[in-house]
Amino acid sequence: MSGKTAKRMGIEILILFAFVGLCGSVFSLESKEIFVLGFVGLFLLPLADRYMVRAAKNEEKYRESVSYMEQFLCSYKRTSVVGTSLEDCRSLFESSSDMNTVLQSALHILKTGEEAGENILRAAFGVIGENYPSRRMKLMHEYVIKVEQMGGRIESWMDLLLREIQLWKERTLLYQKKKSMLRRESFLSILMSMGLCWLSNLLIPSMFRKQLVASAIYQISTMVTLILFMILAVLILANLTRTWLDCKREPKHFGEGKIESQYERIKKNKHSIGGYFAKKSIIPYIREEFPYWLLTVILFLQQDSLYQAVSQSSDHVHGFFKKEVQYFLEQLYEDPVSLHPYQEFFSEFFLPEIQTGMKMLYAFRQNGYEDTSRQIYFLIEQNNLIMDQVERQRLEDQLGVMGILRQIPMGIATAKVILDVVFIFILSFGRYFVV
Repeated sequence: MSGKTAKRMGIEILILFAFVGLCGSVFSLESKEIFVLGFVGLFLLPLADRYMVRAAKNEEKYRESVSYMEQFLCSYKRTSVVGTSLEDCRSLFESSSDMNTVLQSALHILKTGEEAGENILRAAFGVIGENYPSRRMKLMHEYVIKVEQMGGRIESWMDLLLREIQLWKERTLLYQKKKSMLRRESFLSILMSMGLCWLSNLLIPSMFRKQLVASAIYQISTMVTLILFMILAVLILANLTRTWLDCKREPKHFGEGKIESQYERIKKNKHSIGGYFAKKSIIPYIREEFPYWLLTVILFLQQDSLYQAVSQSSDHVHGFFKKEVQYFLEQLYEDPVSLHPYQEFFSEFFLPEIQTGMKMLYAFRQNGYEDTSRQIYFLIEQNNLIMDQVERQRLEDQLGVMGILRQIPMGIATAKVILDVVFIFILSFGRYFVV
């Protein structure tokens, strides 16, 4: 443990002890309840500290990733040299930063070829991708490798990704701002709920309050309520401090074996009840994956035919999505001029954004390869709209789920107040009850 970490933990422990002492005084807890409360707090403190450190680290990684991608694209557009572009990127970051260290490792591999295997450039980019798992960064690296191997124009591709990164920045910053506001509101809700519990005690006549405070029911229920508030605070930190990067969610995160079987079930009988519920479980993954796949196809379209671009894009998808792309390729090979293969792509799910995207690819194919740049830019703009809509909806859904946490503290406080009121009622009419 470094000195900085030890100092931070020391301050956090002091704050915890002050909080426990204040709760013990305000709620008139006995020493054993205070001890249990402090013990649980010490158990939860490392988790809370880890999540707070993670929040700062995730924000730093996001900002470093965006700065790196923007600078690399601009430098590579100017020089068309990977090594020079990486050097330009490294100069942006302080020597103590993680990105600077990673870029030094990448440059070392690029210059010496150590532990690079067959492809030095892929190994160098792989070091960066392992530490900064951004989908857009991986796509950028893959296309640079392709350009370095086969050549081609890069200006329009650079502009494409720069535009996409800018839209991603706007969405992410807006989402993180909402998350920060939700975090503040959630902690305020916990404090207000604690205040409600305290005020409810003050409203109880003194003769009954002394009896209530002295009872084991009050002591245990108050201790449990405060512990639940602390656990809830840690859960809020856990849910609102996740990565800012556009990490790829592999099918296994949805249950790989289960999702494959559900996909096959839908293919066989899409109108069954089982197929209906299977669709509900895998549609979120399809909606999230499709715009990235389409963006990959669009990038490869700048140098390849549509069939070749789709074929190469299959290396960037997995599981049942890869099967669907391969099935689309088979249909495209058998019937290259018909709209039917495009209409059949995930047709079982009736997703309008997929239908729109595939119709755009069909229009590109029908218009031929004249004025390719104009058509690709149109595809880019339309795909940006699809991606923006999908990602905004996904982020809003996440915020909605997280917003439930904000309502829980008041429910806990209400249950505690009701328990106290019931106990006071029993004390008031004790002669009518056999206790």
